[in-house]
Amino acid sequence: MVASGLTIAGSNLWVLIIVIAALAIGLLFVFEYAVSSSASGGAGKRNIGVMVITATLTVLAFDIGMGGWMLFMHFGNFMPSPTDVRFFFLMQVGLILGLVTAYPMVKALLRRRAAATS
Repeated sequence: MVASGLTIAGSNLWVLIIVIAALAIGLLFVFEYAVSSSASGGAGKRNIGVMVITATLTVLAFDIGMGGWMLFMHFGNFMPSPTDVRFFFLMQVGLILGLVTAYPMVKALLRRRAAATS
């Protein structure tokens, strides 16, 4: 995405965050669909709308940490080039922050799913 030249508000970071979020939502939806289809031989299939909302909320919660970290690094002029090894280390910090911010959302969604199935 960085090499494509696409920008929003003069920055390619916004495009990168949006494309990664869209891909993550799509992949998480496919995972949710596959898991619900295989549960009980297909009898456990959930509503597709619920799966899309679950995937979207999970990715948005993750992006608060990861995207926030990327924005902080980018606009604070701390972001090294993607070819620099420090870039990969800093993205790992962002992944940890994303996991921390997504954990409460995932926990609440799992609790809600458990309550709905019992």
